[in-house]
Amino acid sequence: MKTSLEHLPDYHQERIRRIAAEIAEKVAGCEMVILYGSYARGNYVEYDERIEFGIHTTFQSDYDFLIVMGPGSDMRYVDRKISQLEERYERVQARTIAPVQIIAEKMIHFNHYLCDARFFYKDIAKEGILLYDSGRFQLPKRIRMKRSRFREMAQEYYDEWMDRADGFYEMMKLMYQQNRYVLGSFPLHQMTEKLYQTVLLVFTLDKKKCHDLGKLRNQTKKHARSLLAAFPLNTKEEERLFDLLRRAYVESRYNPEFVVTREELDALIPCVLRLKEIVAKVCTEKIASIVED
Repeated sequence: MKTSLEHLPDYHQERIRRIAAEIAEKVAGCEMVILYGSYARGNYVEYDERIEFGIHTTFQSDYDFLIVMGPGSDMRYVDRKISQLEERYERVQARTIAPVQIIAEKMIHFNHYLCDARFFYKDIAKEGILLYDSGRFQLPKRIRMKRSRFREMAQEYYDEWMDRADGFYEMMKLMYQQNRYVLGSFPLHQMTEKLYQTVLLVFTLDKKKCHDLGKLRNQTKKHARSLLAAFPLNTKEEERLFDLLRRAYVESRYNPEFVVTREELDALIPCVLRLKEIVAKVCTEKIASIVED
């Protein structure tokens, strides 16, 4: 695996190395820190604005890090530490500083995915840049997965998870018809979550156990920037409504003071249906692009 950041400007090299060192220091049990994605490849976007699907969107590439954890690691602890680090980086982020996204895998799982030739992890091993290595473990040689098998699995995931999304949409409509808008916000959240997870499964054959729509939105945008158009977040009202939907996963069930109005659902439903339309387009195009070996 590569170890050099020389293809990046000095200010990016400095920030990336500083973040990697902090991750290795703060997350107990960390065995490797790998930079992957656009900054590892060199095709990152500093900042971009455009109109997509008639919606004004902005985009900025993330610093993407994979933490490889030791076999005895408590991944609940790791997830908490990652959330703390990401939240702190978000608070200090300015336009000139890339957002930070961190994922983690146990070494045994990462090795399994490499041996299974999962494209997402295979690309990390091929294009990623190793910034910290404890030296206690080695990555295995990769075995090539046939593209026909990848396409088959991607299609199976697409059919299954889009069906799940449709099922939650039917639940939401039932709650809406009964004027139970708070309860209706939960299946609408679940529909949105399943749509984002469909993208991850089709593009990588893998997904994380995550219910936070903000994190899922960030995780999927690297696969298809057009997904941002469903929830552009360019205004305070767009941010408020998306946050309302994000919070619905927990608060619609457990917070008696959580309120969702009919007008708010009426504003959110078209966004989720737009997301479904975009997910269907990008996923079917991805599946069609996987040619035979």
